[in-house]
Amino acid sequence: MALTDTLDNFEIFRWNNYSEPRTYNGMSLRINQQPYLDIVLTDKCNRHCGFCIADLLDKKEDCDLKVFESQIEYAIKEFGVQEVLIVGGEPTIAKNLFSILNLLDFYREEGRIKKICITTNGDRLKKGDFLPNLTNYVTHINLSLMCNDLEKQTKIAGADRSLTQTNLERIHTWCRDNIHLRINNNIFRDNHDSLEKVMAFYNQVKDVSNSVKFSPLLRVDNFSVVNKTTEFVRNNILTPDEYETLFKQIEQHYVDFPIVRNPLTFGFVEYSMICMENPVLP
Repeated sequence: MALTDTLDNFEIFRWNNYSEPRTYNGMSLRINQQPYLDIVLTDKCNRHCGFCIADLLDKKEDCDLKVFESQIEYAIKEFGVQEVLIVGGEPTIAKNLFSILNLLDFYREEGRIKKICITTNGDRLKKGDFLPNLTNYVTHINLSLMCNDLEKQTKIAGADRSLTQTNLERIHTWCRDNIHLRINNNIFRDNHDSLEKVMAFYNQVKDVSNSVKFSPLLRVDNFSVVNKTTEFVRNNILTPDEYETLFKQIEQHYVDFPIVRNPLTFGFVEYSMICMENPVLP
């Protein structure tokens, strides 16, 4: 399997290859030659994960549909955006989710949009018609799952809404033919903080997903001095050397597979990707 084909299939991933500067609202901007658009639909969430920086926000906002419509149109027409990532908060609880998806679907029907990805905790995907309706629009789903231990997952999420293996199998069944399902996982103290634990989790979920991404916790010291989130991260984050050692162990475990490491992702979070038929992404 070619490396470029693999990347195109499962990941919105771009090196920083900038175009010539352009002026927008009086500002000179250098845009990636293959840009993608993040759409933050809401800052609200139906969970309270101990490490989430969204909890540092005092005011929770929902998107203004009219404003977002014009901004999306501008990004597509003026900057050539072909890939969209829908995030939050928790985007599945945003009141304007399907209005935005309908708009993006219009551009996809025109051939301007190729990928529509949503990152979700999966709570609303577990039952009813929500998942079938969602899969009419998206091409990729990033599912946040910290562990398969229900008690631990509930403690991390601050609510008894943990995904079970049955939930994962149902979600995977709906996604299997047309939608790439990725599981996002964060590594921290007592949560997949060794090679053995990482691989055990991977072996549990590899048959009900297309890829698994392991990431470090995001340091919050420079974002806020607020309460429990900052305390949780400080108490549970690994040191840079510990993360580096663990990621190298994972990479060495898959020594026969190509590895991509981008030190400039988001400007402050580094992760590497191991490209394989069902990839692990540390």
